[in-house]
Amino acid sequence: MKVSTTLCGLVASVVVVASQSCTDCGSSITPLFRMFSVNTVDHFYTNGASEVIAAATDDDYGLEGVASGVFPSQQGCSVQFLRLNNPTVFDHFYTINTNEAAIFEQNGYTLEGNAGYINASPNCSTVTIPLLRFFNPAAIDHFYTTSEEEGQAFTSQGYVSQGIAGYVPLPGVIVNQDLC
Repeated sequence: MKVSTTLCGLVASVVVVASQSCTDCGSSITPLFRMFSVNTVDHFYTNGASEVIAAATDDDYGLEGVASGVFPSQQGCSVQFLRLNNPTVFDHFYTINTNEAAIFEQNGYTLEGNAGYINASPNCSTVTIPLLRFFNPAAIDHFYTTSEEEGQAFTSQGYVSQGIAGYVPLPGVIVNQDLC
C-alpha cells in the first residue's frame, strides 16, 4: 500500500494548491486531474481525489498532473463537462454538448456523469482560458489540455485537434507543475 499512501499525499498536496477561490467569479475551483493508462492508451480526467486513487490502484492509470481547474458545481453560466466512457475501445470522452454526448452514447459510450462545470463561451467570465481537445484515431484516445505547446506535441504523435472543448477558470491552471 505504499503506492496508495504516496499517491494520497500527492493528491492532497495538489488539491491544496489547485483548489483556489476565483474572486472574479465568486466561486471555488477544484482540480481536474489528468491520468493516463499506458496499457489501454486512455486519458482519464476527474475532479475526484478518490477516483484518482482508485484509478491508480485498481485500473493501472498513472497521475500526469492537473489538466485545469473546474467548478465543482454550476456557477454563473457554466455548464456540465460531461464524462463518457467506452470500455470496449478504452476511451474516455468529455463534452459540454449534450447532442454530441447523445451521439457518442449511440456509438457504445456510457454517460458516467460530469467531471465538473466549465464555461461554453469565453465571454462568460474574464478569468477563463480554452481547454483544447485532441483525438488520436489510431489509438482511439481523447486528450485535453490548456497548453497549445503540449497540444502541438501531441499532434506529432498522431493526435488531431478537435478545437475548443470549453473554457476553464484560469486560477485552476497550474503551470509547469512538478508533482514528483
